[in-house]
Amino acid sequence: VEHDGHGLPAGLTARWKAMPQPDRLLVVSVAGRPLEQAVADCAATLWGIVPEFLQADATSGSVVNGYRQPGTLGADRWAALLGAASRGLAPCCIVDAGTAVTVDVLDAAEQHRGGMIFAGLGLSREALARGTDRLPMVVERQVPELAVDTESAILLGTREALIGAVERVLGAIRRRFPGIRVVLSGGDATLLAQALPAFQPELHDDLVFAGLVTRLEGS
Repeated sequence: VEHDGHGLPAGLTARWKAMPQPDRLLVVSVAGRPLEQAVADCAATLWGIVPEFLQADATSGSVVNGYRQPGTLGADRWAALLGAASRGLAPCCIVDAGTAVTVDVLDAAEQHRGGMIFAGLGLSREALARGTDRLPMVVERQVPELAVDTESAILLGTREALIGAVERVLGAIRRRFPGIRVVLSGGDATLLAQALPAFQPELHDDLVFAGLVTRLEGS
């Protein structure tokens, strides 16, 4: 559900009203405090419960956080790592291609070895539109291999930049961790899977939710 980072997304309250009363509400959020407060207020009004916001720990079960300051790892990345471990996917490299692209390596011992973050497809296109006077916002569509108009050039260039960056990163990781499984998630996961078949990527769009289930079952 799209949102502006402040109030609740349109229609969310109505959807929650139609749900059965939950016993607990566990939330993964990388949004700002205003949106998190709106979620908390809505949960209190509808159900009289206080949501629990997942934060990264130093360890959870067999998974070890690789960050020097574990609590600063994004909750979404931590949940995905927990989800991957719960499904027996380790050793794996998780590429979550959403607004931002995050890359995280989980080794065979379920030790998080670190990762990286860079701008996703939509964010790159938005940056071009906002940071220049004459480049427009674009809508995803099929484009030729070489563009002959500006919108197609932006679509093609940002798409190839994303694919090229992920390909380079995965190549480096595979050299360090030979044979590591590649796991894709996020809105642009299918695009990457189609573009990078040599890495034999697996699509797991619900890793974050699998991590939440793991946390709920362990608490």
